[in-house]
Amino acid sequence: MMHHVTPEVRRLMVKARKNGMKVKDIVRIFGVSRKTVW
Repeated sequence: MMHHVTPEVRRLMVKARKNGMKVKDIVRIFGVSRKTVW
């Protein structure tokens, strides 16, 4: 099952990643699977 990620959400996730946030923390915040994010 794929979750739809909007461009806005994706941009926020990329920004969070650049700020040094852990992937698992980002995933927990946005409630999406790791596969969807990356």
